[in-house]
Amino acid sequence: MIRTGAPWRDLPEERYGPWGTVYGRLRDWKQRGIWDEILFALQQAVDAQGEIDWSQHHVDGTAAFHAA
Repeated sequence: MIRTGAPWRDLPEERYGPWGTVYGRLRDWKQRGIWDEILFALQQAVDAQGEIDWSQHHVDGTAAFHAA
């Protein structure tokens, strides 16, 4: 919803539940740092497999910065 700019009220309730519940949970997870913990855990797991090229850093899907 955030990425596409669609209104939260357009979230399919039959699949995800009430939009207010989904929004509240995502907001809570952001405030408690859970998303950062998930990202860190995923990075550790993939790095342990040798599948991260740490010479590349991506801000988002539209911009990539390469180490010199």
